[in-house]
Amino acid sequence: MIKFIYFDLGNTIVDYHSGPVTEREKEELGLEQMRTHLARAGSPASWEKIIDQFYTPLMKELMPMRAYNSAEPDVESLAGRLIQGKAVTSREIMNLFFEPVRRFAVCNYDIVPALEGLKEKGKRMGIISNTPIHGSSHEETLERLGLHRFFSYKLYSFDEGLRKPNRTLFMKAADLTGCAMDEIMMVGDNPAVDLETPYSLGMKCLLFDPGKIHGEKKYPVIVRFGEIQNHLTV
Repeated sequence: MIKFIYFDLGNTIVDYHSGPVTEREKEELGLEQMRTHLARAGSPASWEKIIDQFYTPLMKELMPMRAYNSAEPDVESLAGRLIQGKAVTSREIMNLFFEPVRRFAVCNYDIVPALEGLKEKGKRMGIISNTPIHGSSHEETLERLGLHRFFSYKLYSFDEGLRKPNRTLFMKAADLTGCAMDEIMMVGDNPAVDLETPYSLGMKCLLFDPGKIHGEKKYPVIVRFGEIQNHLTV
């Protein structure tokens, strides 16, 4: 019997790729917000400096390592390169860059009624998310979308210093629940990152694959979150 359910965040319960603007346009909006804020704080930085010292190295570090590195890139240090004096912090800069992504985020599919149904059944829930930005930023998104109230524990890789599929991160998540491994479920959209490690630890795993792009046979597949109800006693 499943007592606790962990969810991946981005591309699973929250769609961070939605909205009327492209991913590139969101990045440009964020960079411009950084530039404006730095200028107002007495720490002006040219567009070229922001691109060369922040954006380009961030993308170089971020993109190739999304799946398997054990820690997030040091985004705060990259942001710190742009700051002169103490009138602005690296965290402010990070927030401004990622703000457009959060602004256009929406709940994915039927996640709200599904979570409500699971809560009514007495299931406790949490989030395990890989993210290059501090967890408080995502807390704002969850609050805006009305999702914050459902989750007892939230483990963000930026805050934890570990990324999925790191075994230690999943072990910590399991210990927080007070449940046996076979009483915990993990739901995610990436088999290698979200499911392989918890499956090896004995957790029940569900692959969220509404587009059926994985052709996965190792894990049960759901295309709507309401289907989780069918797997709670298996």
